[in-house]
Amino acid sequence: EGNSGTTNATFTVTLSNPVDEIVTVDYETADDTATVADSDYNPISTTTLSFNPGETFQTITVEVNGDNQVELDETFFVNLSNLQANGRDVTLTDDQGLGTITNDDSATISIDDVTLIEGDSGTTNAVFTVTLSNPVDEVVTVDYETADDTATVANSDYDPTPINILSFRRGQ
Repeated sequence: EGNSGTTNATFTVTLSNPVDEIVTVDYETADDTATVADSDYNPISTTTLSFNPGETFQTITVEVNGDNQVELDETFFVNLSNLQANGRDVTLTDDQGLGTITNDDSATISIDDVTLIEGDSGTTNAVFTVTLSNPVDEVVTVDYETADDTATVANSDYDPTPINILSFRRGQ
């Protein structure tokens, strides 16, 4: 799909044999797990595809929108209907094409480093920022806790934080 702009998904519609008259069939896109509401692809409303005498294939191009959201592979359909063959014996044997948008995005989680002056009394909060590099279409959770290094709980350098869960909401 790419991270921005559009990529073309090209469907080939084939006649098994040439026909001596114009053959037409209507087509339109339809959502499956890829949706127009999520801007996964640009919809096509009912449009007519024409085969001139002797032609055996035509193509339909659907624009897929790039994004950087981490998600599962998604699918949409191109549906064929209303076949017109001017009395010739032509039938639709497969009236639906499946388009698969392969996810090409990933995300990483990172935490910043913090340096602070401890002061002479009381406590000072060390605030760490945890970052998810790209939005994800589901909740992402990560466990966190403090651990000794040169600062130790035994020396009362900091108050320990037991295991907790940090959650990133969908798209956050």
